[in-house]
Amino acid sequence: MRNKVNILYILCFFLSIGTSNAQEKHVPDVPKEVRVLPNTFKEDYKGKAYDYVETTSSLARLNNWLKDKLSSVFKVENESATNIIKVLQYLFWI
Repeated sequence: MRNKVNILYILCFFLSIGTSNAQEKHVPDVPKEVRVLPNTFKEDYKGKAYDYVETTSSLARLNNWLKDKLSSVFKVENESATNIIKVLQYLFWI
């Protein structure tokens, strides 16, 4: 019984190698179509609709403020302050 299982594992291994090599051979070397952007593409994407500003939520700002305060009061590193905040959050939810 054990020999049959080992032979099955070996067979699956060689089949997986064969299928991975077959998939790699079907990748084309040259794209079918080459797209060229127009010269005015930068002007098309200017304006307020395309000005993305990274914002943080109120909860994230509160979390960062609390980490800074805990770090300064208890003289701990930022990572330790993060762990303290996680414990406080768990206690709050409990």
